[in-house]
Amino acid sequence: MEILVDLRKLRAITRDGKYLIFSTRGSDPQIQRLRFLDGHVETLASLKGLRRVVDTVEGQTQLTLAPDGSPILARDIGTQEIYTLTVKWP
Repeated sequence: MEILVDLRKLRAITRDGKYLIFSTRGSDPQIQRLRFLDGHVETLASLKGLRRVVDTVEGQTQLTLAPDGSPILARDIGTQEIYTLTVKWP
């Protein structure tokens, strides 16, 4: 079985070097894991309905791994909430 992975989807390799973690595009984006040993791909989570930060160049979700190997995503809570603070120190 041949597995083709778009390198633009490449995000992280697990600490043990056994898996490639990546996100997919489309109407039902997902976080998936590819096992290097046999090419087995499994879905870790669906990103459908999640307002996520998307790289405007690649069109992909920013993804990294926590020390325990769990995926970390940046969630978009809005870019229109910009505040200014003026402080007068004594």
